Amino acid sequence: MLRLGLAMVAAAIVACTGCEGTEDAAKPGEASVTAGSESRSGTPTVAVRVGPADSLRVEVAATEEQRELGLMDRDSVPTGTGMIFVFPRAERGAFWMYRTRVPLSIAWAAGGKVVGIAEMAPCRSSDSAACPTYPSPQPFDIAVEAPAGTFTSAGVKAGDPVLITGTLPSASG
Repeated sequence: MLRLGLAMVAAAIVACTGCEGTEDAAKPGEASVTAGSESRSGTPTVAVRVGPADSLRVEVAATEEQRELGLMDRDSVPTGTGMIFVFPRAERGAFWMYRTRVPLSIAWAAGGKVVGIAEMAPCRSSDSAACPTYPSPQPFDIAVEAPAGTFTSAGVKAGDPVLITGTLPSASG
């Protein structure tokens, strides 16, 4: 979940280096998308591959409300799934795990390249102020959350490409 507050709002437009599994892969730094689908809840989904990690089918959080809710209050995030947070502009920011019941991996990216990854533990406190934050080491325009270990176990590192297949809505808020 994105923690909003004092200098903690992150943002930007997604740029990817190409789309795995499509014939019309983009050049590095260009966005490349094809038709996406929707999750059971009606949230749009896209396929994303972060560096050497397996491809994920992720829900898209492009509005401020969607980004604030993130993966809160879920009892599970199945392997191969997650959420991509899309922001209107690149800025520094931090995520938190308030009301998030499962451990998650996060990969922050800017310009279609990973700028940092982290493992995030659930925060069981009923006081949101007691939950730690997980700041990105650099400005980012997207962040991808997936089940714990997804990115670290695959050896994802800064500079790896983020490849997106699907239609990303414009970020708002």
